[in-house]
Amino acid sequence: MDAEKQRGDGMKREDAIPVWMIVGGESGPGFRPMDHAWAREIRDQCHGSTSLAVPEQGRRERQHVAFFFKQSAAIRTEMRTELDGREWKEYPK
Repeated sequence: MDAEKQRGDGMKREDAIPVWMIVGGESGPGFRPMDHAWAREIRDQCHGSTSLAVPEQGRRERQHVAFFFKQSAAIRTEMRTELDGREWKEYPK
């Protein structure tokens, strides 16, 4: 999993707002199985997320976080790129 964050002027790194979550399982010989419930939970959190838009003012604002499902755990990376019957390849705006 990788999270890309966007920082506003004067924001500390730990207060940065996530804008893109990239999720996927391991690939190659000896890969470990992946629990797809984990990926679903992250996807659902991205689509219903709230982030601190203006931390110093304590205001919360709903924000969509782009979700990109890279792959299921498999021998090759191009195998099983669907989650729940569709590909999730969202990009931040």
